[in-house]
Amino acid sequence: MFLKIVQTKLAELLRDENSIVVLKGIPLNFADKNAAENLETAAKNPLQYFSAAVNSGRKIFTCEEFLLLKNFLAAQFDQILILNNNLYISQFPIEAKFSAEILENLLEHFKEPEFGQGQDFNLGKLEKIFSGLKLHGGNLVGVYNDESATDFFSVKIIDLFSAQKISPLNYAVAQDFVDLNDESDFVCLARKIIFEEPLEVYISLQNYFGDKTELESKLKILATLTKIYIVPFGEIYKPFQSQPENLAFLKKIWGYENFRELTVYNLQKLDAATGFKPTQKISQEQIISDIIAQVENCRAGGRHRDIFVTAPTGAGKSLIFQFPAIFFAEKYRLFTIVISPLIGLMDDQVKNLQKVY
Repeated sequence: MFLKIVQTKLAELLRDENSIVVLKGIPLNFADKNAAENLETAAKNPLQYFSAAVNSGRKIFTCEEFLLLKNFLAAQFDQILILNNNLYISQFPIEAKFSAEILENLLEHFKEPEFGQGQDFNLGKLEKIFSGLKLHGGNLVGVYNDESATDFFSVKIIDLFSAQKISPLNYAVAQDFVDLNDESDFVCLARKIIFEEPLEVYISLQNYFGDKTELESKLKILATLTKIYIVPFGEIYKPFQSQPENLAFLKKIWGYENFRELTVYNLQKLDAATGFKPTQKISQEQIISDIIAQVENCRAGGRHRDIFVTAPTGAGKSLIFQFPAIFFAEKYRLFTIVISPLIGLMDDQVKNLQKVY
């Protein structure tokens, strides 16, 4: 489906012999199977790279190539049409190939510098292509540094998808779904749909912290490629199964037979207008299991998330951080930092732990 949309659009744009198309957010091999880019060569010797591309009759370039060669291309061609995959917001999947050393240096360059001290990796023009670059979910995701692209009068931006051709979103309760937390998650999801063409996808937006209105507009475009189902808030079905090993560890250290249940607010059903504040019960074990899962994800180099819990005094919150702390100390020799506002509370925690461990 996506391939057909790209090829149909390219057929419209490549009618003028002295025009070229620049692909933004579209893999080069979807448009020209014979073309190959080498950004490291283009960055070192842009004139030679440009001459070779033009002499070979190339009419389609990647966004990365354009940003490296834009002065030459603008001088050579009457019109430069940037075919923008408007499925994306500001981040795009980066399909360009780099040597292992260059990629490592690029990723280090775009990391947040500690204490304001950046490091010069001598990347030359390559670092100027992007204003951000990272690995996310096994995919390279970046933001193009292309604000000056339209400074040339010959450059025109064309959206791949028409604003009129969108599909409605469907809603359904599901157990297995993709949890979108940020824009990078959406980029990886969209790329997966483009390359793998699944028949349907279930998505949760419950934890998304970007602009949900903008995201939903992009999901409606994505829904033209596959069936999209949004899992409604409060109806995400993830049944929790108590684990015998957790109960065994609880009894071993604390001598308890069962975990307690905490009373917490049901955030999905809170109503600020009426002051309605419903509560629900949740087991200490479920929260502890979530914490353990996030730490294991972190150790494996995968995605991990923060966990925030609020509950009344005496509800049993101490066990929630003590259990994972002792568990991981024994399993991996990890240590846990606990920040508490009261010295008396800290002393009490230490004394109680010394009695059982």
